[in-house]
Amino acid sequence: MIKKMFLITIFLCLGCQKSTKKATPFGIVELLKRYQIDIQGKECVVIGRSHIVGRPISILLSQKGEVGNATVTLTHSRSKNI
Repeated sequence: MIKKMFLITIFLCLGCQKSTKKATPFGIVELLKRYQIDIQGKECVVIGRSHIVGRPISILLSQKGEVGNATVTLTHSRSKNI
């Protein structure tokens, strides 16, 4: 019974993560796909480290996948010489 409850809990947590995706980063990824912009192996700069857009898009662009595999630099308001 404990194993079953543990698996259900993990399954529900994974489901929660899928439903809390940020819309703007995934919209950016969708635009990259639709316009067939290949960023694999390229250097991308994300300006802004917000939890809503900056960090999620930097993670998405650096992950392996259809849109990704890029070298990402994350800058913010305290970055010098951008």
